[in-house]
Amino acid sequence: MSFDGSFTHSMEKELTSLLVTGRVSKINQPYPNELLLTIRAHSKNHTVLLSANPSYARVQITKIPAANPAVPNNFTMVLRKHLSGSILTKVNQLDNDRVLQFHFSGRNEIGDQTSLMLVVEIMARHSNVILVDEATNKVIDAIKRVGSDVNRYRTLLPGSTYVNPPKQDLLNPFTITNFEMIQKLIIQYPNVDVLAEQLRNTLQGLGTDTSLALATWLHQDGGLEDNFNNFFKQFDEPSPVLSELDNNKINFTAFPYPDTVENKTFPTLSELLDAFYASKAQRDRVREQGSVLIAVVRKQLKKEPQ
Repeated sequence: MSFDGSFTHSMEKELTSLLVTGRVSKINQPYPNELLLTIRAHSKNHTVLLSANPSYARVQITKIPAANPAVPNNFTMVLRKHLSGSILTKVNQLDNDRVLQFHFSGRNEIGDQTSLMLVVEIMARHSNVILVDEATNKVIDAIKRVGSDVNRYRTLLPGSTYVNPPKQDLLNPFTITNFEMIQKLIIQYPNVDVLAEQLRNTLQGLGTDTSLALATWLHQDGGLEDNFNNFFKQFDEPSPVLSELDNNKINFTAFPYPDTVENKTFPTLSELLDAFYASKAQRDRVREQGSVLIAVVRKQLKKEPQ
């Protein structure tokens, strides 16, 4: 299970079809690392979850309700100031990486046209949501501010120049045209597990499960190029499934991967993620809030006279 670059490719298409040309009507931040944007598009309200949770970072449309804090934090107020009433003009993925860019057009307080980009970087504990002024490429704010003392490659602070995450020197599987290198890997590494590892080191945006599925797929009858293209074509026309694996674990994928025991299908990727993450994310939020409360109590106890 992974929200890898290839799954992000599918999600970008789903979000584009449902949200582009929509207007931002609400912005809330129910949890420290998660945003909810309500976008009205095609005569329907969609609640978009942008999560920078270290364990469950993702982007999706969600139908799971969340309670909002009585007092919005500073980042929420910044987003409301800049994005409320703006129009979503485009959603695009950075290469085949786990980065989605939401482009908005709006007007500032004096009526001038603005072009803003809300970037969601899905990178485990480094996940982030960053608001960028496209005209100047300056960071307006981020859900997790990152100073130079934490990351020397780039800072994510108000006023700093936005720099994309470091790019890996890997091939984008959705644009590849020369399959000579893939052919060499198949010949050199006949073992599926080893081939999967080599594919991860060659192609951008492959999680462990996706690389294993691709390695298995490439060993099917048929030509290499056809097998390869047919595998990745399914990310353009997903059939979202929850699958039970041989080890009794549950996996979510954009389409049924080989070697799954049982599949439960969903009409959209977002509904798939709601089903997969509902209980997992809630347990994590309870632990997170519990940790905050424990820290407050311990701090208070230290202040009390012994």
